[in-house]
Amino acid sequence: MRQIHDLGRVPVLILSWLGLYLTYRITRLTGDESVPGATLPGDVAVACGIAVVALLCALHLPIVLRRVTRRTAFGIIGAQAVLSYAPYLFLGVYWDPVSGLLMASILLTFAGRPRWVVAAIIVIGEFVIGRWLLPDAIGPRAVWALLATMAIGLSCFAIVRFGDQMRELRQTRAEVARLEVSKERLRIEQGLRTALGERLTSIIDEGRRADGDIAGIVATAREALAEVRSVADAYRSRTLADEVQAAVAVLTAAGVQTSADEPPNLPRDVDAALAAVLRRTVITVLRHGTPDRCQIELDASARLRVSFPPPPTTPNAQTTPPEPTAPTTPDTPAAPAAPDSPATPDAPHTYAAAATPKISATLNTRAMQDGPAALATPTTPSACHTATPLTPATSATLATAGFSGTPATSATSETPATSETPAASGTSGPSGRSGASGVSAAVGFPAAGGVDGAEVFGGALGEAAQEVERLGGRVELGDGVEARVPVERRGTPMRGTAAAPWLAWAVLLAIEIDFVGTSVTNMFWLADAGLDSYGAFEIAVTALLLPVISVLQLYHVFPRELGAPPPAWPVTLSLQVVLLFVVMVTVGAAVPLPYMGLVTGVVLFHVRPRRLAAAIALVLFAPLPTIHGAGGTGLFSVVLSYIFWVIIVYALCALPVVVAELDAARGEAARMAVIKERLRVSRDVHDLLGFQLSAIVVKGELAAEPRTQLAELVTLAEEARAAVRSITRDRTGITLGAEALVARSLLTESGIEARVELAASVRSDEADVLLAIVLREAVTNVVRHSQAGFCEIRTWDADGTLHLRVCNDGVPAEERPGRQGTGLDNLRGRIEEAGGRLAAGRTDGTFTLTAELPA
Repeated sequence: MRQIHDLGRVPVLILSWLGLYLTYRITRLTGDESVPGATLPGDVAVACGIAVVALLCALHLPIVLRRVTRRTAFGIIGAQAVLSYAPYLFLGVYWDPVSGLLMASILLTFAGRPRWVVAAIIVIGEFVIGRWLLPDAIGPRAVWALLATMAIGLSCFAIVRFGDQMRELRQTRAEVARLEVSKERLRIEQGLRTALGERLTSIIDEGRRADGDIAGIVATAREALAEVRSVADAYRSRTLADEVQAAVAVLTAAGVQTSADEPPNLPRDVDAALAAVLRRTVITVLRHGTPDRCQIELDASARLRVSFPPPPTTPNAQTTPPEPTAPTTPDTPAAPAAPDSPATPDAPHTYAAAATPKISATLNTRAMQDGPAALATPTTPSACHTATPLTPATSATLATAGFSGTPATSATSETPATSETPAASGTSGPSGRSGASGVSAAVGFPAAGGVDGAEVFGGALGEAAQEVERLGGRVELGDGVEARVPVERRGTPMRGTAAAPWLAWAVLLAIEIDFVGTSVTNMFWLADAGLDSYGAFEIAVTALLLPVISVLQLYHVFPRELGAPPPAWPVTLSLQVVLLFVVMVTVGAAVPLPYMGLVTGVVLFHVRPRRLAAAIALVLFAPLPTIHGAGGTGLFSVVLSYIFWVIIVYALCALPVVVAELDAARGEAARMAVIKERLRVSRDVHDLLGFQLSAIVVKGELAAEPRTQLAELVTLAEEARAAVRSITRDRTGITLGAEALVARSLLTESGIEARVELAASVRSDEADVLLAIVLREAVTNVVRHSQAGFCEIRTWDADGTLHLRVCNDGVPAEERPGRQGTGLDNLRGRIEEAGGRLAAGRTDGTFTLTAELPA
């Protein structure tokens, strides 16, 4: 994208425009140029004309800067109308038309088509005045007055309108981000309630029954805990490069021959969308089988393809059909392999030698919302995969590589198959939202263990596919999964921004018509006045070259994506300059000298670096005074007019690009706000819900008297259900003191000696919540991952800093290999965002976590 920052302050541009316009008009009034047959005005008349021009610009200023109310604008426009036409009474033909400012004021103040009718009347009025009402009226001057009024009015209107769009984009940037975050919160809340609410309600109902089954409660809590981990992982945002690395690691650990292309450099939103598709594809494949090979293809056109081709075979290879297996769902682990052929990474399943059959299916939004049953029935069965259960090694690698959502190992056969995973229910992970909008398939994915591949991937890829569709792309299922996103598409622009380049081009077209028309009328006027004569050669040159110059100018300023230069522009721009010089030398003063300013504006916009562009601009201007024979006041007027039109053309080329940049930045701000919110939800789900569900599991498993523990398990489940609601709110409502009491109880019931000393006075609600979350995560890790005999929890103040320390002696003899969980990363991110610091490490047989926050 062409970056243009120097036009960010549009008011400065407008002030410069008005300043140049005022100075140019003053030099025209005070110049020594005379009109044949007309009497020169006196000094008093000239002084009055200067005062009128200055007052007109002053009145125009509050309108273009948007510092005036509608009622005041009526008065200003009335005054401008009087001042625009009154000087004709004492200056006559020496009063150049200034009603372009009046035209711009009307276009900027009013809305709808009537304003354009009034603007047209103003333009035609100047022609009528110049042709019939002035004492020394002549036809060519009337045409020039019409064209000049139109060009000035439209150019002023366009520049101010672009400034309005830029201001609106900046002002609505925060509002759009807030609305997007609110929508995301609502969607997440619905998804969390669908994914976890039913299980928590089941725990509460079971615990309140007189004969409540504590083992069933623990099993349900484990399922919910697995779902929490899946949710937390799904809402984290990782790059495509991270996902490719994780996919290669987990597939290789599962015995799959994997090859992957180098991830290209893509826009962040496209990168994140393709990363989500890759993550869900790999998870879904490993849930339903172990393929022999996997190819991950990526290219710079934002295309991702994940395919699972069969292994190469020899012509004489004998193939044996796979033994029939029981249908496998994502919730219920497949039956274990026979002892003589264990399903391990060392003995991966192989495809049949025959080519992979394809399933004819069509996935649409309606079908996905109605669930898998609404999908088209496969016309050709396939048994290219067998249902190979995940081995412990594969499951461990999934966790290490950052993948989640693997089937819970403790799921019982009584667990409903529709409540465990998105693949079975037609939902897509934590959102709980059915449907795979954006997923289409001419053919289905090879069936795995009797499960239709179209069903499996349609459900699992639902949310990821919707994000791809939002970016203008599609996810297609064939003999693999393919996602494409058009990189050039940057979402839906703000209303009006899409038309901005065309508005600029229309104004530039009007300006070009003004200069071509002025050149032709000047030739007639100079010939009629006897000041110059033009033969057939001069007329032929003008008639042939001026249209070519105009077409080249419009070609150079034609709207293109993000202000990209036109093809072969150095050649065409050089040709335009040469042709314009030829016309100027041939015709002479009939061609307005500022005509070269239009070309120079294009040079400044397209040529880089800027110093080279400025040097070319000076070279283009240098011979113009000699060609026109301008000098003295006339030269100063020419210079001002030249600069004036350079600024106009450059601004009209650049401002649409700035508007597009701001619109893209606004969309990026909204997207980043949503990503930040999703990361916050991921942390809260992990830190808040994970603690309560872990506590239910631990208390349930360690309960000496199950009857006495049911009430406490119900309380924990109710707190977890409340946390589901609180996660999508701004405040979680937890406190450090309350968490310390819960932590003491959980540690004690787990057989760990709890030493709690809260000496710090926490005055900030934000700090109170943060330290409570840190304590919750730390104690959860002590209970779940250590063999601690004691755990010390202590807070204190020191030099305006709050300290929380959690220390335990449950450090294993050897550090476990593999990647650490996300808990400490979440906590570190929270603390650092609040201006604090978090440290964790092993020292002399103990593990200590310390959090520091400003008091």
